[in-house]
Amino acid sequence: MRQKIILPIKPNKSLGQNFLNSSLETKRIFESFNLPTKSKILEIGAGLGALTDFLITENNSVIAVEKDPNIYKFLLKKYQKKSNLKIFQEDILNFKIALNLSNNKYIVVGNLPFSHCVPILKWCLNNHQHFSDLYLSFPQSIAEKIINSKKNNTLQSLCNLYYETTFLINVKPIYFSPKPKILITFLHFKILKNKIKIEDKQEFESFLYDIFKYKRKKILNNSEFIKWISREDLIKFFKEINLNLQIRAENLPLETLVKLFKKINFFKNKQNK
Repeated sequence: MRQKIILPIKPNKSLGQNFLNSSLETKRIFESFNLPTKSKILEIGAGLGALTDFLITENNSVIAVEKDPNIYKFLLKKYQKKSNLKIFQEDILNFKIALNLSNNKYIVVGNLPFSHCVPILKWCLNNHQHFSDLYLSFPQSIAEKIINSKKNNTLQSLCNLYYETTFLINVKPIYFSPKPKILITFLHFKILKNKIKIEDKQEFESFLYDIFKYKRKKILNNSEFIKWISREDLIKFFKEINLNLQIRAENLPLETLVKLFKKINFFKNKQNK
């Protein structure tokens, strides 16, 4: 029998809140993380503290960020005697890492709001130098785009720049309040020791959006690139790296995408001079 948590605050639909409502299921989620003791943890979206209750054990040091001002007040009262927990009332996308985190690498944990999970993931990726591991939840459809997609895509490519991503567990809708219509998946992102270097991350992300906008179109027929590099130069480059002239974006591995990005950027900067 599952131990259902009685919610003291009603979830806010506009913030995409879906609170964990089972202590046993929350324990199962926490145990899947297999966190080392004395970890430094950044919790995104603490909610009513279902995961926080477990994170503050094992002599961990936890910083929790909660956007909802009413829940923030609730958390301050609930954890007023916990010296190893610091709580901020802020949107994580505006959170100042340099001001609020030490120089240590943090482990990020979050039962993310479904409607905001992708922007939050991108925030983590953009600040990857501060984080060793991410343990985050996603609607199953988005999780599959990140780890199980047979065809490459923008989100998967961005994740693979910095992290090795693996599946942890699925959580059924009955363990959330309000009950969603979808299955929720927790993923583990482990920082790569040898990351691919990209000087301009925003430019690379724009490049990915352009190339995957028509992911089934042959790259040689993608007008987004032909405006920066001639078809002849593109064919020459394909031959240099032994790339099939008929290839589509969705079939390109990350390393090849990076090479193509750098080549196109070279011609783009040349035209802009």
